[in-house]
Amino acid sequence: MKKSYFSIILMSSMLLLSGCGGSDSGDSNNGQNTGGNNNSGSTTKTGDWTNEDAVNWITHSALTTVLPNQFLDVLIVDTDEFIFDEAECSSGSYTNTNNIVTFNNCKTTFLDDDGVVLSGKVSYDLLDDSESFSYDNFNLTFSDNSKAAINGKVEIALDSETSTVTKIDDLKVVSDENYDGKYYSMTTALSDYTSTWDWGSDELSIEASGTMQVIDSPFDDFAVKFNTTDANRFKNSANPYDGGLKVVDVSNAKNYATLDYNSDVTTVIYQSYADDKLVINKTITWDDIYDF
Repeated sequence: MKKSYFSIILMSSMLLLSGCGGSDSGDSNNGQNTGGNNNSGSTTKTGDWTNEDAVNWITHSALTTVLPNQFLDVLIVDTDEFIFDEAECSSGSYTNTNNIVTFNNCKTTFLDDDGVVLSGKVSYDLLDDSESFSYDNFNLTFSDNSKAAINGKVEIALDSETSTVTKIDDLKVVSDENYDGKYYSMTTALSDYTSTWDWGSDELSIEASGTMQVIDSPFDDFAVKFNTTDANRFKNSANPYDGGLKVVDVSNAKNYATLDYNSDVTTVIYQSYADDKLVINKTITWDDIYDF
């Protein structure tokens, strides 16, 4: 099977970032901050925007769908490894026939976990200028015995020779979350999502927006809209040197959080508001954000 032109240039852009130190994000909670299952309806709860820990959770959840080397990006890249038969199972197996990858308790490296076991199916379509794949009860059991189940479709297309566009109408994951010694079976649904990656020889620019609904998180239910503020620009690091992110409560636009990236690629100005009243106003490091 021959790699699409899209896949080749996507990997080239990732090498541009990861080959120069990258971020200290590590596992981003094994990608489990973006999850969901069957249709759960719309939530009318807002989360507690006066609680800094709750705002941290909400903000980090949105951020994992935007930045390189975080949940959504790693999910796409790791899925491609199996589509192009470049991954292996240390136990169990997988088959790749008729544009369907079927996993049979395949123990492998996935979402930055060296011992995750995969089951379920991923169907895909490949063209020279586009790629799409659909997760069908794609189940993951991580090395700490936590679980996640992914359902939904990801579509990626070349907008030009230096630009790709990722779209998601409905991607859902159910994930086990351990917070403060208590376990939660959390559902997150990502929808109305668009992300555009533009790159040159030594720089990557990302613009993204979407809607995220979370049910049964450690901080109750919440739904937010998020968007990059100006293009998020990267050069020689997986941390951006310019741009930012805004996350807004769907139920009350006076509840929101912003991240403004500093040019030192180390620190970020972090602010949040509850009913238009300032709650968080500080400069933090990227390591702080990845530890949310």
